[in-house]
Amino acid sequence: MVWAPILAAGGFPGSSMAERRHIKRQPTSLRGRLILEVGRDVLECRVLDVTTVGANLEVPERVAVPARFDLLIGSGGTMRPCTIVWRRSDRIGVRFL
Repeated sequence: MVWAPILAAGGFPGSSMAERRHIKRQPTSLRGRLILEVGRDVLECRVLDVTTVGANLEVPERVAVPARFDLLIGSGGTMRPCTIVWRRSDRIGVRFL
């Protein structure tokens, strides 16, 4: 079910439901790059926060982002394969694979 991960995480991002994450998020303002196709399409983003298991990204609002992609955080950072777990206008939450 599409809504199961959202409900299990405590509701929609920005909702008034209590925070249920057990992993501390590290706020950042790092530049990131979504690698949409190996060696081809790159989309710039801003990494708003990150954990050991995922991240909260700000992306251009009207750009289609595929469900899976590679994320490069900062300059010279490690490439992490990701899957989208939630979307809201110009924000996406991803889980590292």
